[in-house]
Amino acid sequence: MIRELLRQADPTVVLPEPTGRAMGDVTAGPDARLAFSYRAKNANLVLAGTGKVTVIVDGRTTKTIDVSGSPTLYRLTDDKDPRTARLELRLDKGLEAYAFTFG
Repeated sequence: MIRELLRQADPTVVLPEPTGRAMGDVTAGPDARLAFSYRAKNANLVLAGTGKVTVIVDGRTTKTIDVSGSPTLYRLTDDKDPRTARLELRLDKGLEAYAFTFG
């Protein structure tokens, strides 16, 4: 239903086909990385624990985020216009990643 509403609102929208898989919660181990491509103006992630996240967009480090405490939403990217980009996150051991959102 949501996919159809999005297509009605913007017939040019391209949505990936559902995979039927959910990532679930992630707790970082040594050398933990998450990488994927997305299309949006901004990307956000709920993180918890104590440590740093290095944000790499299209192969370029754009920021380092200090994480401390209970689950909090962090802004990973913030562009003026939607764009397609490859996002890579390098997480310190013990950080917990819960949910991505895109705007």
